[in-house]
Amino acid sequence: MSTKEYDLSTGKVIDTERRKALMFVADDSDIETIAAVLRQRRYRILGHTQDIKAAQELIRKHKTGIFFLDTDIAHGKGVELLTDIRRRFPGFDVVMMSAKVTPEMLEEAFHAGVGGYLVKPLKSDDVTKIMIRIGI
Repeated sequence: MSTKEYDLSTGKVIDTERRKALMFVADDSDIETIAAVLRQRRYRILGHTQDIKAAQELIRKHKTGIFFLDTDIAHGKGVELLTDIRRRFPGFDVVMMSAKVTPEMLEEAFHAGVGGYLVKPLKSDDVTKIMIRIGI
């Protein structure tokens, strides 16, 4: 008989395979904000990078989890990377973030399958709300 862990706030069984997180984030303060929320919600932080190739390698290696995608360092390739992740690794929930957000960017991101969008500067409450809203 296996022991299951429950999230008391939602009543859901916690799937330990999904409790992994990766970050493609530029600003150290953003990394710290996200990391604090992840630790509070008992996620394992598997890595962070500022290099697209390294981010893709981390995603391919881990296959499931949550991925924080900073479009400000994706050099215009944020939605392309999101589309690739959603197509190849549907087990990842992707949260995009940017300091500059337009309605067109939001529409394109949500059409591509983003789980949530954060506007910088990041606040812990906003990161928590996004994670709760997408059920992770």
